[in-house]
Amino acid sequence: MRLIKSKIRKQIRETLKGNTEAGDQVFVSRSIPSQVEDLPAVIIYSNSENVSRFHDSPKDYRRELIVTIECQAAENTDEETEELLEVIAEKIEDLLELDETLGGLSDRLELTGSQYQYESDGQSPIGVLILQYVVRFYTAAIYEGVQCLDDLKVIHIDHKIGHHNESPDAVVDAQDTIEDLNL
Repeated sequence: MRLIKSKIRKQIRETLKGNTEAGDQVFVSRSIPSQVEDLPAVIIYSNSENVSRFHDSPKDYRRELIVTIECQAAENTDEETEELLEVIAEKIEDLLELDETLGGLSDRLELTGSQYQYESDGQSPIGVLILQYVVRFYTAAIYEGVQCLDDLKVIHIDHKIGHHNESPDAVVDAQDTIEDLNL
C-alpha cells in the first residue's frame, strides 16, 4: 500500500510538533475535541484532491492534495487570540517552506490561502486560523506489489514466408523462441 496522503499529513505533523506555540498539541485528525485548556492546538487534515494524467505509458498521475492546517487558540481577549494565531501561522509557514518536498514525499508544497473564524461565546474567545496548502506529488497507476499481468517469460513467433492469401497453407518456414526474459 502506498498511503502517500497519510504519510504527507504525518510528515507535516512531525515538522510542526514542538516547533510552534502549540507545542505537542499537533494532531492528524478532523475530530480532535478541543477544550479551552488544551489550546493552542494544530489540527491537520485533507479536504480534497485534484488528479490528472501525467504520463500515458506507463500511466502516472499528478495529484494535488488540499491539506488544511487548522490553528486553534483561546486567549483572554480577541486581540490576544488573533495575535497568537498569527504567530503560530507564521511559524507553520516558515517551517513548511524549509522543505517543500516534505522529506521527498512531494514535488511541491504551496500555501494557497487562509481563513479566520471566531467563537466568542464561552469563557474565552476561541479563534481559528485555517491555512490551506496544495501538496503536489505523482503516483503510478499501478504501483509495486500489485500485479495485473503475468510476467513475460516467453516470446514465440512463427514465420510463414511466401505463403500469402493466394495459396494459404499451414507451412511454418521458421520459428523464433525467446525464453527466460529478465525484463
